[in-house]
Amino acid sequence: MNGKIDRNITAFDVARVAEVSQSTVSRVLNNKAEGFISEATRARVLKTARELGYMPNPLAQALRKGKTNLIGIVLRDINDPLFALLVSEISIQMRGFGYHLILINAQSDPQEALEMKSILDTRHTDGLIIMGDLPNGQEALQQVVNANRAVVSLYRKPFAGIGTVVTVDSHAGIEQGLLHLFNLGHERIGFVGYDWLDDVQYRQDAFIEIMKTRGMLLDPGWIQIGKGGIEGGYSTMKNMLALPAKPSAVVACDDTMAIGAIRAATEAGLVIPRDISIVGFDDIPLSQYISPPLTTIRMPVKTIAAKVCTLLTGFIKVDMTPPTKVYKIKPEIVVRGSTAPIQNAKNA
Repeated sequence: MNGKIDRNITAFDVARVAEVSQSTVSRVLNNKAEGFISEATRARVLKTARELGYMPNPLAQALRKGKTNLIGIVLRDINDPLFALLVSEISIQMRGFGYHLILINAQSDPQEALEMKSILDTRHTDGLIIMGDLPNGQEALQQVVNANRAVVSLYRKPFAGIGTVVTVDSHAGIEQGLLHLFNLGHERIGFVGYDWLDDVQYRQDAFIEIMKTRGMLLDPGWIQIGKGGIEGGYSTMKNMLALPAKPSAVVACDDTMAIGAIRAATEAGLVIPRDISIVGFDDIPLSQYISPPLTTIRMPVKTIAAKVCTLLTGFIKVDMTPPTKVYKIKPEIVVRGSTAPIQNAKNA
């Protein structure tokens, strides 16, 4: 018998060294030799495979069965701390269903997502998760999902081809944050956000609607829209604090902006929450460790991941195109040290 071959070992190599046909190797390795192949031949094939170090190709096996047990995720931005939490949780829960993930980081660029389509094509994914919207990216995403029958999306508007969406109930979350501030006596409340993402826009719209419904003052300068992230929160809060009339509390569209807003307020000489209260949204891990710890709307990550995994694996099982439907998961407020009653604020 020849020695080991200096490359990846294939079933063809096993057949050649064992001096049998490939069909014989296939029957033996797939436990279908009984009644067709002698025990001596079966033992020789197994011994040859073991000595050569042959390992079956799981992707090739899956393709023969018409299933790869791979799920593609097209991610808006891997740097988003909330999305990192969700990907981790979805990965854990998908393993319970027998699936593994292929991650595509679109970097908020539709063209990047489109160029990565070839990777999904070659990997033959069983299903696809679209996580977050892309600015002006509907056409590109449509091309990405066209070849994937089972698709579920997170944090975006539904459209044909990715009609089933799982998202947080932004209105309920913003309402919880505002009710908390109202109960503390705050009426003059500002908002910092950015307007190029669907999920963030929903939060801004909810803030304006609830404030108007409650008959609260909505000073145009108290709604500051800029870039996202900590830097965006910092700059929008600086703009708000430069106004002659300042709010006694601020709601941020997400925790990263709230963290930036806290930095700007502190630099301006304000003490949080004595001088101004700040509420975030998402409850990323950093929120509980900043000073003061952030009052925020907690994103139900485990619940959202469970809903996505259950829906997607269900669509895969019955081989159906998902219906146009939006599932909204209700968040909950987590009260920490960045909010306080109005009577403790300078500008009350």
